[in-house]
Amino acid sequence: MRARRPSPEQAVAHLVSVAFMQIRATAGRRRPVGLPAQDQCEDFALWIRELADACLSLTGSLGHKRRRERRRRATAQLGYLWKVASPRQLGWACDQLDRIGYDYGDLMRLRDQAHAKLREDGHLPSD
Repeated sequence: MRARRPSPEQAVAHLVSVAFMQIRATAGRRRPVGLPAQDQCEDFALWIRELADACLSLTGSLGHKRRRERRRRATAQLGYLWKVASPRQLGWACDQLDRIGYDYGDLMRLRDQAHAKLREDGHLPSD
């Protein structure tokens, strides 16, 4: 029997719950908790803001009564996060979603397309 892959709603719920736990732990220890190893930093307040910013728009997608609407909103909010996330936020989100087996390949393609358009329009520097 194959294991079910997590839904977008489950991915959102996981990111938000982990962010809350890591914000609390970071505030208590006064040093960043949960950063991918390559992105360690000393500024714990900056990391708290980055986690909060990353997950701010995600919570609204979980409150709808209809499952189809929750899924649509969760998918849209994950797409938004992927488009606007800093490299450190994106690394954190990928790390967390890897832990639950969520496939974010479509989100990476969406990010690449959005960033290509922004580069084309002169809003992002060329690579």
